[in-house]
Amino acid sequence: MGDSQRRRSVKNMFGRKQAADPKAVPVGIDRSTFFLTTIPQEVRACVPLLHELETEVANTLIEQLSECMQSSSGLDVNAVLQLNTLFKAKYFSYLADAKASTVVTGLYTLIQTCIQSKVRPRQVETDLSRMNVPVHVVSAVMTALRRARPQ
Repeated sequence: MGDSQRRRSVKNMFGRKQAADPKAVPVGIDRSTFFLTTIPQEVRACVPLLHELETEVANTLIEQLSECMQSSSGLDVNAVLQLNTLFKAKYFSYLADAKASTVVTGLYTLIQTCIQSKVRPRQVETDLSRMNVPVHVVSAVMTALRRARPQ
């Protein structure tokens, strides 16, 4: 009897579904997004931090990243380091340095993939919403996407 009670308790403990984090990228949506295979780890790590980011800071960062990507030389490692340094000093005083770097790197990867993919903007917007990206970040990314890929 003691053995069967233990089995039931173990089953109940592992059988329950944990509630999904509303700020994180849901598990299992990788192949159904514009990333096509898997959502990169830097984007997964960035999404929860975007919920802590102020709207003005997010808009400025996305605008700077898209401008750098549209420049003739593109965005290289040195440009990412410069953006990290710029935004850490000015805007990320409330985030630790590692988190600021995660936000910049994740947004860079996200915007670069949006611009390079051949997916319609409406689908990109839907996928970003399904990934739990904050609404103000989705609208800023869509604005940058429309500037970078005129129809």
